[in-house]
Amino acid sequence: MKRTAVREYERIVALRVVGPPRSRLNSIEPFAVGLPYVEGLTSYVCRLAASHALTPSDLLAWVSAETGLSRDTTKKIFRRRPESSNPGCRIAGIGRRAAMTAATLAEMTGQRGVRYTTMLAFADVLVHRAIGRAERAWCAACLEDWRRSRSIAYMPLQWELGAVRVCPRHWSPLSTICPGCGKGTIGFHPHMRVGECPWCFSWLGRPALPSLRREFAKDVAQAMIVGALLAASPDLDGTLRQSDFASGLNRIAVESVGGGRRAFAEALGSWREGMTVGWRNESRRPTLSQLADVSRILDVSPVALLRGQATVAPEIAARLKARIAGSRRYAKRPRPVALQVARERLEQILEASETPPTLNAIAAGLGCGHDFLYSHFDDLCDRIVNRRKLARANGDLTVKGVFSQRAADVVTDTDLRGFLAEDPPPTLKEIASRCGVDSGVLYRRHNALSRQLAARHRAHVKSRKSRIVLPILEFARLESPAPSMGDICRRVAGALGVHASQEAYSLFPDRCRAITLRYKEQTRERKCLEELVLEETVRAIVEQLQLDGGFPTLRQVMARMTSPPSASVVGPVLRRVSEANARPGAHARES
Repeated sequence: MKRTAVREYERIVALRVVGPPRSRLNSIEPFAVGLPYVEGLTSYVCRLAASHALTPSDLLAWVSAETGLSRDTTKKIFRRRPESSNPGCRIAGIGRRAAMTAATLAEMTGQRGVRYTTMLAFADVLVHRAIGRAERAWCAACLEDWRRSRSIAYMPLQWELGAVRVCPRHWSPLSTICPGCGKGTIGFHPHMRVGECPWCFSWLGRPALPSLRREFAKDVAQAMIVGALLAASPDLDGTLRQSDFASGLNRIAVESVGGGRRAFAEALGSWREGMTVGWRNESRRPTLSQLADVSRILDVSPVALLRGQATVAPEIAARLKARIAGSRRYAKRPRPVALQVARERLEQILEASETPPTLNAIAAGLGCGHDFLYSHFDDLCDRIVNRRKLARANGDLTVKGVFSQRAADVVTDTDLRGFLAEDPPPTLKEIASRCGVDSGVLYRRHNALSRQLAARHRAHVKSRKSRIVLPILEFARLESPAPSMGDICRRVAGALGVHASQEAYSLFPDRCRAITLRYKEQTRERKCLEELVLEETVRAIVEQLQLDGGFPTLRQVMARMTSPPSASVVGPVLRRVSEANARPGAHARES
């Protein structure tokens, strides 16, 4: 009987299904891996810490100890510093800290998808710096939608990247200021929770506002390109090479603009030449924003662009060629004239009795540059220059007269009226460059038409800026809490593509004054409310201390407050409450 029981036990043990090994941390799966809205590592750390009833700082301290990092290194993650020196905004980016944190959490939770909550898949092709943002950002409409649908809220990786400024779902800019307390969070807060402010613990979600699609079209396109990269990160991990990106970019440059480095940089639009040249010879890497811009301009997939498999459509190539066709800087220079023809022309000018024209005018007539004439006929060129200097010293030649005569020969009123019909209107400097004269010459010779052309261009620039600035001001008028004019000026500068801008004040002064007044009123109301709440809190603590038989000192009052402000703020309130309680009948009058 015993032998039969032993055999049955051995048969049951042999048939037992052995499950996966137990993980050291809760095996929480990251959201949306392989999709554009994949969860970021910061959000994953917050959810994992909440499942263990820990704060993110305690969890990361333990993880850092497991990875061999010192405790001082862990403390640096939570320092409130700008992005350049704050490691906290890099744990979801590219670098040693992100790699070690993701690898350790993947091992402790058993979830291999933790790696794709960072940008580590693009470590070989993108610049490591300036990939994350310094402040915490979120889409209030997304958080509110998740709360209403009773879904688990999380922070997508897109919200942690500096290249994404607008939510592609709701076409609204990402928020960085808490609507409850008006504070922002720089880096990684020790007590951060998904969807809540770490300062006042209020919910950050808000209903979606009317979207301004024309204003944010470019930012939304950039966010969608970044989302496509994040969705393809599991497939791209370990397969990207900088050489593939460089070879593909060289092939695109040859197909679109003939391969010229300056022409290709100009076709991409105000790009520095050294930047694109560095990409093509593998000496530099693009940032995430630059890669998204190139993908949007060329209208190609960012994944194909990184793999070197992108192909530019014929209409896009034609548009790039048209962009540089009218530029004299990148146009092909004319072939040099024959040396004999050039010598005969110079000698003919010297034999004439009248004052010779300038070397630039002579070179333009021959179809070459003045440097070409100097390199082959320096003696003849010096004689022409000396004759002009002598004529000017004798009073026979004035600069104004020479240039005016040249402008009269080259540019006529009919030519300038033709530029009035162009859309968009060119600048006077562009017109002068295309005519081969100086803009000052046009003003002196064709003053009325020149002023009309300049005024038309200024009106066009003002109209274009108004179309960009007005939606931003209208959106700010509906935004809650009311933004300051400093924030609005930064938005305007980003929309115009400049470092700083005061265009909102000059274009719409009345609207700016109304926005400033609304911001001041809301700030005043919020401060009054905070003072009332603080005074009620201090009064309740003082009464409780008096009931307990103690004396309400400043230290005891601040010790009983949950998140006390500074002593300089609590002190005057405590004195005011103490004086009110000391007056006879104070409570009776208040009631």
